[in-house]
Amino acid sequence: MQRKGMDMEKILIVGGSSGMGLALARRCLEEGAHVIIAGRSEAKLD
Repeated sequence: MQRKGMDMEKILIVGGSSGMGLALARRCLEEGAHVIIAGRSEAKLD
């Protein structure tokens, strides 16, 4: 059986408060992954 999407995957994205990291985080969330985002600006991560 082949899986579709990223259900149940855990992904850590460093630099996810803007740019490509933010876009990647959003896409992974859309695909069903559990996403942990790290970045330099705490305000941008909220």
